[in-house]
Amino acid sequence: MDENTPKDTINAPVRRKRRYDPSRRERIIAVTLEAIELYGITGTSTRKVAEMADVSLGSLTYYFEGINQLIEEAFTQLSLSISNEFRDVLGAAKTREEALIAVVDFIDQKIWGSHSTLTLSFELYTFVTRHPQLKSLPQSWMKQSRAALEQHFTPATARVIDAFVEGIGIHNYFDREPMTRTEIERVIRLIASAE
Repeated sequence: MDENTPKDTINAPVRRKRRYDPSRRERIIAVTLEAIELYGITGTSTRKVAEMADVSLGSLTYYFEGINQLIEEAFTQLSLSISNEFRDVLGAAKTREEALIAVVDFIDQKIWGSHSTLTLSFELYTFVTRHPQLKSLPQSWMKQSRAALEQHFTPATARVIDAFVEGIGIHNYFDREPMTRTEIERVIRLIASAE
């Protein structure tokens, strides 16, 4: 040690350099979805999310009032992500026939019915059931999905197709003999032909 070093700095705690992280809030939300998928809502806490996101608990509480707000924003992000993907897929369809095939692809390729999305969706529905003031979350999701479908179908048909997309995603996930692509397409065509 240099004899010119002031004595009061010898045992001073070393301060870590503060990381500049402009996307910290968004990263915390993304990690919250990972935590919910891994541990369920009941196993997800601000402490666990902070640890997984590699941020201090104080940083987390700077952005979010508590775990409920964090979960709500994470589910909002989930519904926006899925709705936007559905909107983009249907928006790319130039004809009604292309829209029909796009819906079949959406189901058959498990864009909605993936393990991750289904697990998070079940957690969302459970959370909203226990917090009825948040019914607007799934309602917004349904509204966006129907709006995407209404680019090519009547509102009544869009509503039925939307319910089928979600329902068959769940059934095919659990069913030992899931519906084949051909069967899915036949049902979508039947629904659309009823207009």
